[in-house]
Amino acid sequence: MHYRSPTSLLLVAALSQTTSPAAAYTCTDGSPASLVDTFSVPGYAQAGGIWVCPAPAVSALKSTLHDAGKVLGQIVSSVLDANSSAPFNLTEAPCTTYCDTPAGGGPDPNDCSYLATANAPSGTFTLPARSSLVWTWQSCQVVQSNFLEPPQNITYDYSNESWAGVIDYLAWNCQSEENAHGGSCDFYDSTNTFIQVLASAPQTTK
Repeated sequence: MHYRSPTSLLLVAALSQTTSPAAAYTCTDGSPASLVDTFSVPGYAQAGGIWVCPAPAVSALKSTLHDAGKVLGQIVSSVLDANSSAPFNLTEAPCTTYCDTPAGGGPDPNDCSYLATANAPSGTFTLPARSSLVWTWQSCQVVQSNFLEPPQNITYDYSNESWAGVIDYLAWNCQSEENAHGGSCDFYDSTNTFIQVLASAPQTTK
């Protein structure tokens, strides 16, 4: 399966009483995440959280890509200006979907859709170099990581044509009824910058 944004590609109505998101979030390396923002979902008291985690050094990420076994960065290097200090814009970047099989243990796709819809009007955001942003709400966890080398910030858009659209697509096409429990969308078919949708369990991110 492939998802390609037609316009921009690499996840709010306030309630009178909104509860805080989880008090803490643990990154995959065991370090505590920093809460950078919260968001509210219309009709629900539970707030969502946006967290930042450090990404592993690229030398520890010499795993293979999904296609062929090329080292990380090989595909993105063809479109990345190594001498540029400006953020890398993922506008119209190709994003390839991979569902995690089998079914069982994934997030409720409705929770992921609510999470995506709540953030869709928020404009653009920056994904810092060598880090991951994590959005959490109810059973849904969204991870977007930046492993670009040389290190470079990424800019991306929350809109339904980009970030929110990818989240919604992954949630419904990689759910239990499709024999999956979440999935990821890898930009330029490379695991050094991706969006992942999975159940709220920090230890299971890439």
